[in-house]
Amino acid sequence: MPVKLEDRPTQAVREEVIDQLIMNYSHGVISLEAFERRLDDAMETNDNVKLKALVEDLTLQVDEQYLSSKESDLNVEYGYGNTTEAEQDKIFSILGDKKRHGPWLVGKRIEVTSILSDVTLDFSEARFTSPTVTIVANTVLSDLKIKVPQQINVVTDINNIIGGVKNKAQGFGAQGAPTIYIEGYCVLADVKISVKREARDKWLHFAESLKRMFS
Repeated sequence: MPVKLEDRPTQAVREEVIDQLIMNYSHGVISLEAFERRLDDAMETNDNVKLKALVEDLTLQVDEQYLSSKESDLNVEYGYGNTTEAEQDKIFSILGDKKRHGPWLVGKRIEVTSILSDVTLDFSEARFTSPTVTIVANTVLSDLKIKVPQQINVVTDINNIIGGVKNKAQGFGAQGAPTIYIEGYCVLADVKISVKREARDKWLHFAESLKRMFS
């Protein structure tokens, strides 16, 4: 017996609805204006019934070709590279800034020690060797800036002493995507987590790429 719509996780229902909206827009069933309007409504509401109502008049369902395109275009890559070499990474910075970005290999554990400096970890093009990554932060008079793709899950458990955590990635993670756990302490320092690509832009870009493919 299927779970009642009202009892299902809203994030899962929202993603199903957005998938169906993209599928129908890319095949010319609905106009761009209708797609954008319904997409905005889907991203704003947390009511499962209202979410499903946005696609109740759309008969075209998501197929294997759509799922394959979504997998290659949107999903974060992990399970690549030599996991033994990438098991643990250490970043040490004093009186200087350090940044990891581009297509770098992410280990299961990253230890960040920074004093009077800023450290930036940009996971936008990173390749994950494990579905879970633990970042241990030991920062004093420093900022730890973490940039993640829209689908990454981020969980924080930081001990702050005259510092703070600003997590703009909360609630954006996709089911099955890698999860980053951030722990440790910050003294007179901040941990800032931002989403590199806004959710709406991501879906619009994907929808347009599919429409071009089916045109």
